[in-house]
This record gives sequence, structure tokens and C-alpha cells, in this order.
Amino acid sequence: MSFYIENERYALTSEPTVEVVQVVNVKTLPHKPDYFAGVFNYREQSLTIYSWQ
Repeated sequence: MSFYIENERYALTSEPTVEVVQVVNVKTLPHKPDYFAGVFNYREQSLTIYSWQ
């Protein structure tokens, strides 16, 4: 996966990716950093969502 932040290109390996799912019911938390989008429950585990915007 590659993406741009301002005018710089970054890339992440997708090798450790096991599954891609549609995200629903994202819970936001107060006093979070801008890059932290929230968390969601997937198969009874809390997963962190980061914002690349």
C-alpha cells in the first residue's frame, strides 16, 4: 500500500495482512492524537484505526 502525506510518498508492506474487512461502528476516544481515528470490535478484539489523512 502506498500513500502520500503532503508531497512525500510512503509505502507499507501488506505481507502481514491476513484479512481486509469493512469497518463499521468506529468508536472515537476523547483527547486522542490527530492520527488516531478510533477503535472497533472485531471478533471480540479491539483493533486500532489510524487515519492517514
